Amino acid sequence: MNLYKIWTDVIFRLRSQPQNKSMWKFYSIMFMGVAISINFITLMAILQRNILHKNISQYMFLLKT
Repeated sequence: MNLYKIWTDVIFRLRSQPQNKSMWKFYSIMFMGVAISINFITLMAILQRNILHKNISQYMFLLKT
């Protein structure tokens, strides 16, 4: 799986750099958290724009009649 390879490469690179010896865990968690958040925001934007908007407008039409 490509995603697993990306995470392991990032962690390996962080651990291998001497300046990150004490902070590699923090940096890897922060990087993964930001990446997961961006993926979640993108997914929610797609859902809201394409799926939820149509359903809400249909229900609003039914409430007006």
